[in-house]
Amino acid sequence: MFAPAPALPPVSLEAAFIEMRAAAKPAEDPISVLSRAASASEKLAALETLHGSLPLAPQARRTKVLEALRLVAVSPAEAPAVRAKALMYLGYAVPVVGDESARGAAVRALLDATASPAYRVFALRGLAPATHDLPGAVEGVFQTTILELLAATLAPEERITALLALDSFMRAREDLPRRRPDLVAALETKVLVPVEADPAAFAASGLPSERALTLSVVWHSARNRFSAGEPAALDRVRALLTKLAALEADPAVKAEIAAFLAAEAPKLLP
Repeated sequence: MFAPAPALPPVSLEAAFIEMRAAAKPAEDPISVLSRAASASEKLAALETLHGSLPLAPQARRTKVLEALRLVAVSPAEAPAVRAKALMYLGYAVPVVGDESARGAAVRALLDATASPAYRVFALRGLAPATHDLPGAVEGVFQTTILELLAATLAPEERITALLALDSFMRAREDLPRRRPDLVAALETKVLVPVEADPAAFAASGLPSERALTLSVVWHSARNRFSAGEPAALDRVRALLTKLAALEADPAVKAEIAAFLAAEAPKLLP
């Protein structure tokens, strides 16, 4: 036999809403999760949340997120997977933060992390998107760090990712020849001159993607110089590409060379 259910007092909608609000636990700020002792899975989830919400956040919030990401990325106490993801997301956050000092600190943290073989490729993955709005104060150290890495022994993925970052840097800075002719000269010495010295050796070296990115770097740098009123720079690279067109065996790289040679000259900067 079943006993009848006890009669309950009537509950108003307003009272039910008050009880629900009192019982609900407010969600923890992901920045707080990153700053306290938490499991790696919790911190990875917090990083994902911050990464996804950053573009729509107010600027003050973006600056806080950038600093939180930087602290996690540089902390030896964090799990390797957490630091690796923080490094990548740190780079993606740089262009959307208005605070130049905070952006500069973030870029320097990424550059410092390239010295560690364990985190190098993750830092390089972050540096490529970060180049879209690098503060002028770190342009020099950025290019110097990347060129020094490319002169060292790197894993193929590291070399390709470093070249991607350098190519992004050049594409985003049409005015670099006017502002920093020293950086343009250093790039030509380290990247263009070795290819000019032995085009056949270049065409037979490395992976096709490495060669394609290297040529893209020197091509965009030369176009920037043309736009700044230095047409000889573009003529120089076109002459090199003409030689390489006859030496390159990979179809994709050959197609890139053909596209560069057929491209119209860029517009002059005012």
